[in-house]
Amino acid sequence: MSKRPSISVCIPTVRGWGPELRAVCDALAPQTAAVGGEVFVLDGSGRPEPPDGALPAAVNWRSVPRTSVARLRTDILAAAEGEIVAITEDHCRATDDWCALMLSIHREHPEIDVVGGSVDNDSRASALDWAAFYIGYVPDMPPLPIDRGPGQPRVSMINAAYKRRALAPKAGPSVAMNDARLQIWHSESYGVRGTTGVNFHSGRTVEGLRRDEVPERHVLRAVRALALPGPRVARRLLTGYRRGQPVGRLARSAPWMLWLAWVQSFGEALGALDGAGSSPGKVR
Repeated sequence: MSKRPSISVCIPTVRGWGPELRAVCDALAPQTAAVGGEVFVLDGSGRPEPPDGALPAAVNWRSVPRTSVARLRTDILAAAEGEIVAITEDHCRATDDWCALMLSIHREHPEIDVVGGSVDNDSRASALDWAAFYIGYVPDMPPLPIDRGPGQPRVSMINAAYKRRALAPKAGPSVAMNDARLQIWHSESYGVRGTTGVNFHSGRTVEGLRRDEVPERHVLRAVRALALPGPRVARRLLTGYRRGQPVGRLARSAPWMLWLAWVQSFGEALGALDGAGSSPGKVR
């Protein structure tokens, strides 16, 4: 029986092979190979696979055409074979020692099931770019909380590493921690139309899939979703302030944050009432 990889770095994608994903694979492959690990890409785009010789040896590529990002995230964590299973996204860059640090932290803390790190913004051209980042990721910005315990603290969905036991079907509550040394930078800039669409479809996907699983009280969930934009933005702004973000930048981003929060909430309400529709296939 072949030995498991020390770490599987999971990248679910619906973009397919291209310059952006190639840059991510080229950056991660040397550090995963150096620790006996792999980069595991699960591609739901339905586009052609990488040409022969394009993938570094440490990259394991599988195609599952016409699969949503939400489903890919679940499937890739279940299919990964590493002793440690890490996850990030196809538009993120990590430090050069990211994989080695994850393994080291897990060895130092055998009692911990999942280790998370910080996420910073790599798209800084406009107030809209910052607003989109704040809405999605300001809770993951440094400095991170370091409390440990079942379900605490919040661990980033795009900068995390799990012990295999935490991913078992009948695993109990995970014991989590954050480590400031684990850093990634998130890069997405789609303009007004693209960013609006991403937030709408993300909101509809989340609530639509939840409606399929728990159909009760969908009207109440829709009403609640429409009441969330103001409080959601206020919490994000307060978190950004507490994380040391410049007040001027927060103020310039606030109108766009409110717009994106309303769009997301409208998507959530529609998902609660009418299901996810085609939105899962439009989340990037």
